[in-house]
Amino acid sequence: MPMKSDPPAELSRLPSLLLVDDREEILEQMKWGLKSSYMIFEAGHRTAAVDILQREKISLVALDLGLPPDAGGVTEGLAALEQLLAVNPLVKVVVITGNQDRANAVKAVQLGAYDFMEKPVDLEVLKIVLQRAGYLAGLERENQKLLDREAKRGFPEIIGSSPVMVKVFDTIRRVAGSDISILIVGESGTGKELVARAIHQQSHRKDGPFIAINCGA
Repeated sequence: MPMKSDPPAELSRLPSLLLVDDREEILEQMKWGLKSSYMIFEAGHRTAAVDILQREKISLVALDLGLPPDAGGVTEGLAALEQLLAVNPLVKVVVITGNQDRANAVKAVQLGAYDFMEKPVDLEVLKIVLQRAGYLAGLERENQKLLDREAKRGFPEIIGSSPVMVKVFDTIRRVAGSDISILIVGESGTGKELVARAIHQQSHRKDGPFIAINCGA
């Protein structure tokens, strides 16, 4: 059985783009215009597109809403959009619709598409849209990595990834290793007890009891 070969190193560093269209000539045209900027995958129908998204690390999708068996409508394309986003909620999908079909384009955006383009597609405009979508996808991936990393490092009850929260997490780790008394101040409901509990869980006293006392009672 032939083995799948890894892509060349220069291609593997490019963002990945899945093109979904049942017309080979359109796929070839888009590949020709985008191959220098993306590692391109292609699919001619919904099942193939979902399969690729499940197997590969796809960042971006350009999806024609007119897919078989409803090539003249949008039901299959919209179903594909929903299924792709169910597989990977972070993937950015740019849908391609027929001219004067703005209502279905808006519906696609309401379902979670990043943006839409009307036919005939201007490749230069598509490049700009994909570039913006890719930038946002990158930010969201980094944010998710940060959230996952912080959860693994012992703060499952405190949610946040802003620079301020990252600084709070770093402070918790620093003071948890000391024996000094720590005063946590803040308005009611801002999470003082959560921070105190996190310090306790990170300290050498973590196997002992944590007792919260309401000093205002």
